[in-house]
Amino acid sequence: MRPGTRAGLMTGFLSTLYLSILYIVDKKLVVGPAHQVSYVILMTGMVWAAFKERELLGGYIEQKPALIVAFEAFIVGSAILAFFDYVLPAVFDPTLVDLAKNVELQQLEEYKDQYATDKYLLIKREIENRQGGPSFFNTVFLYFFFTIPGFFVAGIISFFAKKTKVERG
Repeated sequence: MRPGTRAGLMTGFLSTLYLSILYIVDKKLVVGPAHQVSYVILMTGMVWAAFKERELLGGYIEQKPALIVAFEAFIVGSAILAFFDYVLPAVFDPTLVDLAKNVELQQLEEYKDQYATDKYLLIKREIENRQGGPSFFNTVFLYFFFTIPGFFVAGIISFFAKKTKVERG
């Protein structure tokens, strides 16, 4: 199994394990900012995959193969995470949708002073009127949308992972 696939599987399942633990501890943590740590876990897997591929190639790697393996780790890991993010509120606990709305409203109240009054009321009304849980289409759209920053992060990682042989003549 390629390092990118292995890292993606490991970090994808590790992210879902992390979110499951948050869910058990307090449901509010799953819909709050602590959810973003799962993306840090995915990025760690991207770094590991690029450097593992370099190690397998004898300590040298060009930027393009490092980019491919890091992006592969992101694609596999984020697919697992997106599936979990869809299934948890859609199948196992539909109350997470209302909880997420309440958390968003609380966060909006904390930063209320940074918005103009009309914009604040518009955002508040939009959050309150939101109906239903995550749709499959929306989940797939967000998955593909997040591949764009994932590709850029993979490019940055590949820049630091590359190590080329120096030809001495």
